[in-house]
Amino acid sequence: MFVKDRKEYKFERKKYLSYSYLFFLLAIAHIFLSSKLVLAAKVLILKQDDDMLYNKVADSVKSYIESIEDMGKLEIVIENSQSNVEVAKEKIENMRIKSKGFALVALGIIPTYAAFESVGWKKQNPVIFSLVFSPERLGNLPDNFAYFSMMPDPKYILSEFKKRFGSEEIVVPFSRDNIGAVLSIKRAAKDLDIKIKDVLLSNESEVRRTIGSGKPFWLIPDSTVVNSDTLSDIYQAAQKVPAIAFSEVFAKLGIELSYQIDFEELGKEIGKVIIEILKGKIDTRHKKVFSVRKSGKL
Repeated sequence: MFVKDRKEYKFERKKYLSYSYLFFLLAIAHIFLSSKLVLAAKVLILKQDDDMLYNKVADSVKSYIESIEDMGKLEIVIENSQSNVEVAKEKIENMRIKSKGFALVALGIIPTYAAFESVGWKKQNPVIFSLVFSPERLGNLPDNFAYFSMMPDPKYILSEFKKRFGSEEIVVPFSRDNIGAVLSIKRAAKDLDIKIKDVLLSNESEVRRTIGSGKPFWLIPDSTVVNSDTLSDIYQAAQKVPAIAFSEVFAKLGIELSYQIDFEELGKEIGKVIIEILKGKIDTRHKKVFSVRKSGKL
């Protein structure tokens, strides 16, 4: 009896030690993979051109990531696509030769198109793009893609507007390329009991008729709605009703509530998201759109 108990004890002890060793190995593997993911990853920041706007955002992304203590060994490379898709693709390919696993920040539509063709659907290459006014034109985004909207959080803008003017209905004129932006505004408005009247437009005469309807309106970045031919009409309409616009320049035209993207803040927010992605805390398959909650002056 004693011999049997002893054998059973040895067997149980051996099994226990095996499980302990297995859990130990799993813990080591988890730590190794986590550190590998964060510390050995690379980030390519690809600018559309070498001008003040793209430079400000790119430098802000890089500075923010470098300011995070546990991201010190992360290699960050800033490249210029020279407003050329082929050059942009070459820059991406050069990074792929050096390291198959890297994150890409595409600033502008040209680097974004290049990213689609070069690393679309590649899990090891998460892509965040921004400074693209109509991302809806790109169609369905690959699983590894997400973007920062050029609008601040619509809920914040609408809550400020309602607080100041008490309006319960806002007209949003837009062209077909900006359907996604309008849908995000409508979702935010629903939570605030604000009615959004979205009006699909295709020419300047329709713009004039819509913004001249006597109702508060929201101008989103849309070249069909806002252009040199409609500015005088926007000015006249803004003298009569409160409105929302996407640049402080419109404040000079009488727009009551103007916002402007703070590009340094945009870079910081992109940097935060890149870090969260590299740490596995954000999955771009499930979260596609990010917003800078508060930018510029309102």
